[in-house]
Amino acid sequence: MKLAFSAQTASTAIRNMVRHPVLLCICLLAFAIAAAETVMAQTTGQLRLSKEEARVFAQTLVNQSEPRAAREVALGLLRADPDDVSALFSLAAAERLMGRSTAARFAAKRAFSKTTIGSEKFAAAILVAESHLRDGQHTRAQIWLRRAEPFARGAAQQAALARNYAQVARANPLTFELEFRAGPNSNINNAPKSDSLIFNGIEIAASGASLALSGTEISYGLKLRHKRPSNDGTALSFGARLNAINYRLSNSAKAQAPEARPSDFAFYELGIDARYDAKPTANAVNALRFEIGANWYGGERLTNFAKVEAERRFRWGSAATGAIGFGITRNERLDADERSSTVASATLKRTQTLAGGSRLSWSASISNTASRSALIEHSGLSANITYAPAKPIFGATAEFGVSFGQRDYAQVVSIFGPNSRKDTQAGIRAQFLLEKINLYGFAPLVTLSASSTESNINRYDIRQTGVSLGIASVF
Repeated sequence: MKLAFSAQTASTAIRNMVRHPVLLCICLLAFAIAAAETVMAQTTGQLRLSKEEARVFAQTLVNQSEPRAAREVALGLLRADPDDVSALFSLAAAERLMGRSTAARFAAKRAFSKTTIGSEKFAAAILVAESHLRDGQHTRAQIWLRRAEPFARGAAQQAALARNYAQVARANPLTFELEFRAGPNSNINNAPKSDSLIFNGIEIAASGASLALSGTEISYGLKLRHKRPSNDGTALSFGARLNAINYRLSNSAKAQAPEARPSDFAFYELGIDARYDAKPTANAVNALRFEIGANWYGGERLTNFAKVEAERRFRWGSAATGAIGFGITRNERLDADERSSTVASATLKRTQTLAGGSRLSWSASISNTASRSALIEHSGLSANITYAPAKPIFGATAEFGVSFGQRDYAQVVSIFGPNSRKDTQAGIRAQFLLEKINLYGFAPLVTLSASSTESNINRYDIRQTGVSLGIASVF
């Protein structure tokens, strides 16, 4: 694999470092040849070039695919001045032409560190990335492509950089994803919206941590995956993930519930999985995934789980893709064994590209949760719709979503009354990726959300609003 613009960019950057026109390169080469003939004809005498002329000469040799001679000229310049950026570029280009990736990388890194000109830093970073790619070091190549991003000029160069990054990422057997979000949350403890609760027909006033506590939610996640593709189109991959949600209580929450601690509501989940992908036809991919893991709540281990998921992704019309999936999850509760459960689910998804480039996605799922606990056992259905307009809104890439859901609990919990519980859920979300404020290919992601659960048992009437600021990749 070769980065499309690396050689051209490096060559352009080197030529920009000298003030002589291209014609001087040709004349200088002719002069060098003539001078060499003169030396042969004489018993004494030596060809001498100024530094500027030697720099042009070295680049001319690179352009004419004479890397060995170019390397000697560049090394001569560097013996006189180890920080000669033009010579470092010529040396990196010559070493690259000779297939010596390590030496080319060393020279390009030194050029990157010594130059103060943006276009030269961009060219040096691309040369370093290409040398890592030649050695099969995809992750390091991705890092250096990101280091090139702040120095890219214009939309065309940015687009080319994004294409090259995507190409390297697809070839990289290791996938690394980091997620981070932080923002205010009106109900960090998922408390009911009512200030009173009804138990056994008696209304009881809620107080302290029984009421909604506001604060700041800080969530982060880490995903790693290593894939091992084969020649027959199948791929086996192994992954690990960590998700965490921490909180900081607001001053009003501290006054409302002095005994509450942020760690009481902290949530962590860790999982490891194996995934097998097969491509039976040109327009379909089958996947089978197995995961085991555990989660913690309030500092205590809450659940051990194991899940199996099967999915088929396929073309759905001329401008759409679809997916159908099935899953079974076993949750073993450690706080109360009777709350352990088995969840069976089915999901259908469709993503369509509309005229003009906008994207519309929807999904629908059904699930059944079997448990010995009346608080846990239920059936449910949900639907989500997402719309992403093609054109930016106030300079930001936007995405809007709505969600709906319903849960029916078959068993009656006597303390809540004679009727079984029924919940209806709804939510809205809007997120904006501020691509113009990006650094190293990362940009701020602002998310606005609101959700509501209406239940025939007021203990489960919940409202929640939030604003979060996160970081997302623009590549």
